[in-house]
Amino acid sequence: MDVRTIAVVAVAIGTAAYAIYEFFNQSRNREQQYQYRYHRRNSPNETYYYNRRDSPTETSTPFNRQRKKKAERKEDNCSICFESLLEGVIIATVCEHQFHYKCLSGWLQENENCPICRKTIVLDS
Repeated sequence: MDVRTIAVVAVAIGTAAYAIYEFFNQSRNREQQYQYRYHRRNSPNETYYYNRRDSPTETSTPFNRQRKKKAERKEDNCSICFESLLEGVIIATVCEHQFHYKCLSGWLQENENCPICRKTIVLDS
């Protein structure tokens, strides 16, 4: 095989891999959007996790700050209203920042990103 053929094959494989990645990424985003809308309508008083890897388990509850670097950060207050996170409904974003449900809902009406790290939070298509 000559260099040109190898280059074409490499570009084709790379393009296919990127297309597959984007397909699964979009599928995950659609699922998160659906879960968020469903939760907002049906269970406004429960904790909602945007990322299914952060779903509640024995080792990852909204108040377990030992997970990953939470012990170092010690997020005791909502960064939007500055009130204690121990009161009210807690929401954990994909970037693992935590907020009160009402605070983040209001924030996301005006913005599309996390109030702390500015990572995009996609809710509606």
